[in-house]
Amino acid sequence: MAYRPLALPVLFLVTSLLGAGLACGTKDPDPAEVPGQPVQPEQPGVTADGAAALGPSCDEDNPIRGAVSGTVDRTLPEAIVQFERQLGWGCAHREWHETRQWDYLAVDPKRSKDFAYVNDRKWMRAKDQEGAPGSGLDFLAMHRAMVRTLRDKFPQQADLFKGWSAVPTSSNESDPLPPGADGGAPTPFYVGMKQAIARLETDPMSFPSDDELGRFIETRHRPTADKPFEQTQDLTSGVHAFIHSRFDDVRSPIHMELFNRNIENETFFRFHGWIDRIWSQWRAARGLDDATDTAYTDMMHHACMHMGLMTWDLARGTCTM
Repeated sequence: MAYRPLALPVLFLVTSLLGAGLACGTKDPDPAEVPGQPVQPEQPGVTADGAAALGPSCDEDNPIRGAVSGTVDRTLPEAIVQFERQLGWGCAHREWHETRQWDYLAVDPKRSKDFAYVNDRKWMRAKDQEGAPGSGLDFLAMHRAMVRTLRDKFPQQADLFKGWSAVPTSSNESDPLPPGADGGAPTPFYVGMKQAIARLETDPMSFPSDDELGRFIETRHRPTADKPFEQTQDLTSGVHAFIHSRFDDVRSPIHMELFNRNIENETFFRFHGWIDRIWSQWRAARGLDDATDTAYTDMMHHACMHMGLMTWDLARGTCTM
């Protein structure tokens, strides 16, 4: 259930060296001992209108239970969380990522429980594994389906999904970082990722296709038929994995590396709203027309259906219910 599927020494070395997300063995703190704002409880309860609240899906193996205090995470409003749970987005998001990390899950002993989980669920290996040709457009489309649907469904909370105006490179009140792996200050922002963000913001034309843009953002993995664990040597690739790890507070039940729960985390959508804006800027710079770009519309239709929705409404720029 993590954005760091690789256990081999070469695998996302930069993130590992920076200590991003390395506190995966941290003991869950006692909520009574840690002050702070509570995160959304995991157990079903009652919604504001008196209806029975749904619990999270595909969360059986989440070691953190109940309301956790003292974390940097902020949960989305309850109505939005319940909307996501009604559509089964927790399972859908986890399935999407883990079936595209299949080849790594199958060989990484640290992810053996995740691999057992996907098999117990009878999920199937995705044809385009993470970082392979075709996976970049798929990545952008699936997350756009969520961002745009929530923005359309909850217009009064639309600001939650518009994304960062600029990616925060240090901890601040609006975007606090969790403590470092040793409990001290967070690590400095890696210079390669600053270069990646600058390129994305100022030079969108340097990416020849949606797919190349999406692969550059998501991951350093570049698997081929002969080399399923190949990685790009471009250390500026993979800002998506880097940011998820950087903001990952392992004390929280909705922390940023849990595929089925991070979609209930405000930081998730602040980040993915930014990615969605970068994609829109790229398409505008290329002069692409959504209505006539069949690769785009086909992928958006597929993404909507995977997330339990109907189809992509071109005119409104959202999935239909």
